[in-house]
Amino acid sequence: MKENYKIKTIPEIPEINDRNLRLIRYTQNIYDGLKKFVRINPDSMEIVDFRIKSPVGNIPARIYYPGRTRTDGNLHSALMFLHGGGFVMGSIGTHDGICKKLAEKTGRIVVSAAYRLAPKHIYPSAIRDSYCVYYYLCKNSEALRIDRSDIAIGGTSAGGNIALGVMEMCLRRKKRGVIPSAIVLQYPLTDIESVLMGDFTESALENANGRTLTLDAMTRMLRYYIPYFEIEDGIESPHLLGNPYLSPVKSELMFQYPRVIMISAGKDILRDDNRNFAEAMASNGVEFEHHEYKKMLHAFMSFDSGETEMAFNQIAEFLE
Repeated sequence: MKENYKIKTIPEIPEINDRNLRLIRYTQNIYDGLKKFVRINPDSMEIVDFRIKSPVGNIPARIYYPGRTRTDGNLHSALMFLHGGGFVMGSIGTHDGICKKLAEKTGRIVVSAAYRLAPKHIYPSAIRDSYCVYYYLCKNSEALRIDRSDIAIGGTSAGGNIALGVMEMCLRRKKRGVIPSAIVLQYPLTDIESVLMGDFTESALENANGRTLTLDAMTRMLRYYIPYFEIEDGIESPHLLGNPYLSPVKSELMFQYPRVIMISAGKDILRDDNRNFAEAMASNGVEFEHHEYKKMLHAFMSFDSGETEMAFNQIAEFLE
């Protein structure tokens, strides 16, 4: 299938002023603190850092082998995980705790990838990097002790958006690799177009000043990720409107999705975005589970709580 969303020109990136930097640094401080909270037994797995070659350079990655999955001689199910951070921050380190917990709970080999970040690397760099990682896992599955037929993909927040972009790319390039076996989403952003057009959902306005993610910060970070989303003479940028790589909720290939689990939060600006995505999946006949934690904030799975434990258990049961 021909892709219709290629970028021909890269306009100038908007100026990064002091106010925007303060917003980003404030959010970065939150992400830097996440690794302190999710607790696991560090002796229960083997962790290896490595780099994946791509057309634009080496992509840092970290692989988590729970138990004896690296040395028992068998091939194991895997999960490729993409960190959050509004496309401009976050790293393998900030979401190390989540990846350890996912490996511990699911028993799967978990691979975390550090895609390039905006504003230096704008859309579609993050999706291309992440697709390269997924392709690498498929091509080198046996050496990594991974069962090529059962590689799930997923991510949190912006990482969930990118994971869905990888899914879209896989469906459009079926002959080049294996389709992911499942999708695991934690409060993903699925409709960037509406945010940049100012068409905010009720939950975005209700929770605009959220403690872990504000509407203002999200909008500004998206402007760094997609600086060329403009409206000129009333005509919206044609290569961005309806683009499923940015707004997966608009994907025409959604009916081909594998099974999906989505965790969302009731006190999150993305609550209604996630509800709309669940409705779209239902309309397309996708097999999915949607678990909304009504009293929780964006990124709640990075903090120890009863709800966090329950959400990890639901993901583990789903991936059995």
